[in-house]
Amino acid sequence: MDIEKNIPIPAVPRETVFGFLYTMQVGDSVLLDTKDLNTPSLMASRAYAKKRYGKRFSLRTLPEGTRIWRVE
Repeated sequence: MDIEKNIPIPAVPRETVFGFLYTMQVGDSVLLDTKDLNTPSLMASRAYAKKRYGKRFSLRTLPEGTRIWRVE
């Protein structure tokens, strides 16, 4: 086994299932189909966007699905 030095770590791709959250502007909203919704991933993406970028979102479950609004 050879030990190597100065090998750079590859960057992590920014593509996520909920990557659209990072491009939304205040006042924008999107309707997601509830049956296809991965709620834990959505909640984690929402928390990350708030912590990392200061973007806040509001979610409401409606008869036609879950709507997400960018509020700040």
